[in-house]
Amino acid sequence: MTLIQQGIEKGLIKFDDERKYIIYIHQNKKRNYANPEEKVQAETFLKLVLVYGYDTKRIRQFVSVTMGSDVKEADIIVYNDAQCLSPHIVIECKKQEVSELEFAQAVEQAFSYAVAEGAKYVWVTSGIKDDYYQVPKEKPKERISIPDIPQYGVDKLAKYKYAKGGGSSNGQRLFELEIVTEDELTRRFKQAHQSLWGGGELNPSEAFDELDKLIFCKIWDERKPRKLGEPYNFQIFSESSEEKTSQELSNRINKLYEEGRKKDPEVFKDDIRLSPEKLRTVVGYLESINLGDTDLDSKGRAFETFMGSFFRGDFGQYFTPRTIVKFIVDTLPINHNSLVLDTSCGSGGFLLNALDKVRKQASEYYPNYKTDPKESNQHYKHWHDFAKNNLFGIEINEQIARTAKMNMIIHDDGHTNVIASDGLRDSSHLITKTNNHGFAYNHFDFIITNPPFGSVIKQTEQAYMNQYGFAMKAKDWLNPKSKATPRETQDTEILFIEQCHRFLTEGGYLAIVVPDGILTNSSQQYVRDDIEEKYRILAVVSLPQTAFKATGAGVKSSILFLKKHSKATTEKIQNQKTALQDSIKQRNDYLKQLQKIEKEKNQYIKELRGFDNLQGLTGKALADSEAYKEWRKEVNAEYSEKIDTLKETLSEEYFEEKQQILDDYPIFMSIAEDIGYDATGKQTSNNELDFISQELARFIEAIEAGEDSFFLSYDLDKNKIFLIKQNDLEGRFDPFCYIPELVQLDNTIKLLTKYRLKDFSKFHSSGATPSKSNDNYYSGKENGIPFVRVQNLSVTGELDQNDLVYITKETHKNLLKRSQVQEYDLLVKITGVGRMAVASVAPKGFEGNINQHIVVIRTGSQEISENLAAFLNLDCIEKLASKRATGGTRPALDYPALFSIPIINDRKIYQRLKKALITKKQKEAEAQRLLDSIDDYLLGELRIELPESEENTNQNRIFYCKLGDISGGRFDPELALYKKKIINSKFNPKQLKHLLVQNPQYGANEAGIPRENCLFTKIYSHY
Repeated sequence: MTLIQQGIEKGLIKFDDERKYIIYIHQNKKRNYANPEEKVQAETFLKLVLVYGYDTKRIRQFVSVTMGSDVKEADIIVYNDAQCLSPHIVIECKKQEVSELEFAQAVEQAFSYAVAEGAKYVWVTSGIKDDYYQVPKEKPKERISIPDIPQYGVDKLAKYKYAKGGGSSNGQRLFELEIVTEDELTRRFKQAHQSLWGGGELNPSEAFDELDKLIFCKIWDERKPRKLGEPYNFQIFSESSEEKTSQELSNRINKLYEEGRKKDPEVFKDDIRLSPEKLRTVVGYLESINLGDTDLDSKGRAFETFMGSFFRGDFGQYFTPRTIVKFIVDTLPINHNSLVLDTSCGSGGFLLNALDKVRKQASEYYPNYKTDPKESNQHYKHWHDFAKNNLFGIEINEQIARTAKMNMIIHDDGHTNVIASDGLRDSSHLITKTNNHGFAYNHFDFIITNPPFGSVIKQTEQAYMNQYGFAMKAKDWLNPKSKATPRETQDTEILFIEQCHRFLTEGGYLAIVVPDGILTNSSQQYVRDDIEEKYRILAVVSLPQTAFKATGAGVKSSILFLKKHSKATTEKIQNQKTALQDSIKQRNDYLKQLQKIEKEKNQYIKELRGFDNLQGLTGKALADSEAYKEWRKEVNAEYSEKIDTLKETLSEEYFEEKQQILDDYPIFMSIAEDIGYDATGKQTSNNELDFISQELARFIEAIEAGEDSFFLSYDLDKNKIFLIKQNDLEGRFDPFCYIPELVQLDNTIKLLTKYRLKDFSKFHSSGATPSKSNDNYYSGKENGIPFVRVQNLSVTGELDQNDLVYITKETHKNLLKRSQVQEYDLLVKITGVGRMAVASVAPKGFEGNINQHIVVIRTGSQEISENLAAFLNLDCIEKLASKRATGGTRPALDYPALFSIPIINDRKIYQRLKKALITKKQKEAEAQRLLDSIDDYLLGELRIELPESEENTNQNRIFYCKLGDISGGRFDPELALYKKKIINSKFNPKQLKHLLVQNPQYGANEAGIPRENCLFTKIYSHY
C-alpha cells in the first residue's frame, strides 16, 4: 500500500471526486494536487506521521516566516510541542524534476527559515533526493550534514540511514533499501545524469560514462555479503564537516569501484573522474533504492528509457527502438541452448531481449520458482547459464560497449561476452584480442543485429577488407575480358551480411535490419545474388520511413530474415548458375556475335562511313582532328549500345531460366506502417509488428518442423502480409514489389501487351542541376535555355512552362550536353516523393534541359510520346511505377525499373485524356467567370470601386493621407493606400482583432501578421 493510500485510510488526507485537489484534514487545507510540488509535499507530510512518528498536532504546513521586513512561507514545520511554539524541523519540498541549482537554492532558503525560527533540523526533498542538515546552536551557523532527520523521541542520530534488514541505532530507526517503480527509477537516472553535466564540467557523454561507473558501484555494493544491521557502503555517512563527509564517501565509493573492477576488469578500464562533491550528488539520488531486488523488467526498461533519451542525440545509431528489437526476438525460436550473437550490439537491446525471452521460458518450465527452493535453483540456472555462456556481443565504440555491459549487469548478468571491437574483424583477431574462444566462425545459432548504415570501408584504410568476397567485383559472365577486381570501398552493412554468414552455423538464423537499397537497387543486385546462394530467404518485413527518425536516421529500412544454407546447398546453387550461364552463351553463339559486332564496327570506322571528310585528311592528321574524334566516339557508342542490348537480352533470358531451375520455397512478406511510435518517438495506439510477429513465428515453426505447406490466418490484410514463391522473385527482395493486387495488375497488363517502355526509346538520359553558387551556369529568360524541373511536369501530359528556370546556352551545350531536350521528347519523373513516373511531352519547337530527377526519352515521334505520356499518367500505371521504385531516403526509378513498365501504345488513351483535359479547362473557365461575377456583385454592394490599373509612374505612386490615419501604427505607404481604398465603403470597416475569439496561432517557421493591422468589412453586423 502506498503512502497516499495509507494516508487516506488513516484519515490524514482526502481528495475531491476528480482527484484534482487534496485536503490536509488536520489543518483543513485544500491544495492543488496537479502541482508537482504538492505531490512531494503530500508524501513528505505522510512520512513525518507514518514513518517518523510525529503527531499531526505538532506539524504545520504553509507556515508564514518573517525574514526582516519580508514574510515568506515554509512548506512544513515540525514542532517540539503540541502548541506549535518551539520549531524543531523545517522542511522544504520541491518537484521531482528540480535542477541542481534550484535544489541548492531550496537548501539555502530552508536553512534561512530554520535560523529565523530557531529550528534544530532542516530537510529538503524532491521525493527522489533528500538533503538533511543540523543547525548549530552557536555562530557561525554553518550547515552540518546528517544522514536523516530524527524520528519522534530520538535525541541522538545514527551515522548512516540504510542497513541490511533495517534495524536501529541509538533508538534511531534504520531503513532497508526500497524497491521503486520503473518511472521513479527512470527519473532518478535522468536527474543523476543531469546533475553531472548540467554545470558544464562534463559533456553529456562523459556524464553518462561516469554515471555508469557509479551504478556499477551501487550494484556491486548490494551484492556484497553483509550481516543484518550492517550498513551499506553506497550511502552518505555523517562526518564532522561537509568536506570530510564528501571525501570519506569518495574514498568508500572508489574502494567499491576497485573491488568490482578487479573482479570484472573488462567493464571499466579508467578511474572515476568525479570530484567528491559531484560524486556525493549522484549518491544522493541512488543511495535509498534497491537495484538488486527491483523487478528485472522494471529496472531494465528504466535504464533503457534513460538510455533512449540520451541516445537520441549523437549516439542515436547505437540504439534500436524497443518495438523493433522485441519483434525480431519474439519471432525467432531462441531458447536457453541457443548461441546468440549481435555483431553491432550497441547498447545491448537485442541481447537483453533474448535474455528476457529465455527468462520467461524458465518461468513457464518452473512456475513455482518463487516458493519452491528446488525450482528456484533450476529456474535461475536455466536463464543465468544462458546469460553467462550463450550471449555474445561486439561493439566498435568502447563507451557504448561499456554501456551494453552495464545494461546487462543491471539485468542480472550476461555481460561477460560483450567485447569492444570492430565487428568486421575476423574471428581469429577477436579471439586473440579477448582470449574468448566463443567468437568462432560457424558457431552461432542466431545472429540478431542492426548494423551501422551509410559508413564505408576503404581498402587503403582497413587491411581486413581483402578477406571479404563483397570487397571484390565479381567477373562479368558476359564480358570475356572481365576479371575479379578489388573494390576501392564497400558499405559496412553489406560487409556485415557476409560476416554474419561466417559466424552462423549451418541452418542458423540471421535477422538483420538493412537499408532498402540492398533489397531494390540494381547496383546492388550482386548482394542479392550472393544472399540467394548462401541463405534461404525466410522473410522480408518492410518498416515505415519514420522507423529510425527519432534516433536521427531517415533511411527507409526493412528486416531481412535468413537461414544459412549448408555448404553443399550453396555450391549446388552456384554450379547451377554457372552451368546455365555457359549454356546461354553457347546456344546463342555469344562470343561469335561479339566478334561480329566488333568486326562491323572496325570496318565502319575503316571506311569512314558517315564521316564528312571535307578536307581529305589521312593518317595522323585525320586521327588527331576533333571532327574525327567526335565521329569515332559516336560510332563506338552506337556499337557499344548494340553489345549492351545483346547483353540485356541474354541477362533477361538467364534470369527467367534461373528462377525455374533453383529449388522453390515460400517467402514471408509484410509491410508494417504503424510500429508503435511516430517519427518523434511518441507512442501510438497500434503496433502492427505484434500480429506480424505471430504469423511469422508460425511460419518459421512450420519450416523448422519440415512442413511442406503453410497457410496465413484468414483475417489478415492480404496486401500487407502475404507469401510469395522464391521462383517468383524478380531480382528484388522488397515487399512493395510483390503486393498481390499490384502483381495482379502488372500481370493483367502484360497479358495485353508485349511492349515495355524500353522498346520505344531511341535515346535516353537523366539530367543534373548545375551549382547554384555559380552564376555563370544560369541566365535570364531572354537569353537562356529552359531548365525543366519536376514541378514543370504534369499528369495532363503537357509541359508547364510558367515556372521555368533558365540556364546559359554554354551550360546547355557543354556541361549538360547529354540531357538536352528536343521537341516531342518524352520527359518522365524518376525520383522524389509523391507520384512517380509523371510524364510530359516537350512541345513543338522546344529546346531545353532537365535536372537529375527527370529522364528524357527520345521516341522519334510526337504521337508515340503523347501516347506514352497519356498511358504513364494513368493512376493504375502510376501504381506499377511505384511498385518498381527502388529504396533509399528518396524513392527512385532506375533505368531497369523504369524501362520494364509494360506499355499499351494506344492512341485512344491519349485522345480520351485530351478530350477530358479540354472539358476540364472549359469547366475551370466557366467557374472563374462565376467567381469574377461574384466579386463584381460584392464590390457593388459594398460601394467599392477598384481603381483601374494605372501606369507605373512616379506621379501615380505619390499620394497624401492624414496624420490621424497612420498615427500610432505603421507608416508604410502600401497600408495607407489600402485604407484609402476601403474607407469609402457604405459599411463601417472594423479591425480583425475586434472579432477574434482568441489570438491567432501560427505554425512552425511561419511569419505572423499582426492582427491589429488587418482590416475587413463586417457585412452581417447581427452576428
